[in-house]
Amino acid sequence: MYPLDEGLWGPTVRITHLREELAAMVRLDVIAGYRQARRAQALGYAFSGRLRGIEGIYVEAASSLPAETDVAFLAMARMLGIPVLTYFRDAYQLFPEDYPTDSLKRRLSRRAFRPAVQALAGVSSKVAAPTQGLAQVLFGDRADVVLLPPGAPAPVDLPTDVGASSLLFVGAARGAGQGAPALIEAVGLARASGTSVDLTIVCRPGEEPDGELPPWVSIERAEGPGIHRLLPMAVATVIPRPRTRYNDLALPVKLFDYLSY
Repeated sequence: MYPLDEGLWGPTVRITHLREELAAMVRLDVIAGYRQARRAQALGYAFSGRLRGIEGIYVEAASSLPAETDVAFLAMARMLGIPVLTYFRDAYQLFPEDYPTDSLKRRLSRRAFRPAVQALAGVSSKVAAPTQGLAQVLFGDRADVVLLPPGAPAPVDLPTDVGASSLLFVGAARGAGQGAPALIEAVGLARASGTSVDLTIVCRPGEEPDGELPPWVSIERAEGPGIHRLLPMAVATVIPRPRTRYNDLALPVKLFDYLSY
């Protein structure tokens, strides 16, 4: 439920790895994109008659709400006896401290999130989540919940340089939600106490930290294997998310990308 032709970022890393592995085993058709693009693709696919020739559907739900055609398409598939597995990757809207409703769009999204999950789950043969805690929040005691593996990349073997002194953070660094401001402050305190350490932030344009950055913070543009060139100078990778109810039960997919490094 997001485009797969705009590079590797956030959720597309996981689904890209899964897609590559699946394509090596079965003939794979992919419907991807934001709502408008998916509407056109799903309608075209349904009217082409190809639904009758497939053996299963895997759905990667987005943080945003599904389109009405998503639900209708899956309902049609179920009527044809096609099994559907839908993976729900997060549930920010159910946790006010992690999803502030500071706009009309976000207020509507929060109110519609639970019914949207129920609609997607209702047209699915089985539902999936990354953790048992998230599954419990989303589906209660539903018995047919699958916990899926992270879809991490294959490990790489890169030696650390003798003079390595960087902490590596990958992801959106704007705002406090992912913890980047706290991480910058913490590195500043470490440096003030005499520790020789700097910070490398890998993010997309527009996701840089707010405000002016100290000289020991560098911003890099890289994705997927492109991050490997930064690893020899990194002594550790960091996920500085604040402790919240949501972060206690969710699981950052980037943790497994980090472990592959």
